[in-house]
Amino acid sequence: MHTAVRGADPVVVDGTDILPDIQRCRERMRTFATAVREGHWKGATGRPIRAILALGIGGSSLGPRLVLQALADIADGPWCDSPRTWTRSPPTTP
Repeated sequence: MHTAVRGADPVVVDGTDILPDIQRCRERMRTFATAVREGHWKGATGRPIRAILALGIGGSSLGPRLVLQALADIADGPWCDSPRTWTRSPPTTP
């Protein structure tokens, strides 16, 4: 399925073109990302999100790190990171 999200051609799975679903999902992600960057999407405290921590599922962190590094100079929203290792440091409060 990951190859399906890379193109714009119809993708038929079990007799159904799933490209419209992929496009809807992309639009939802775009809308969410814009809301976070502009401060409209609030965190649990009711305040705008200031930091995003991308947690993987056990695969390589190279892809997310590449994107974060490549877009760092044009970032206009919250601070983002995708940690490779974990420490037992206590959290800090803003």
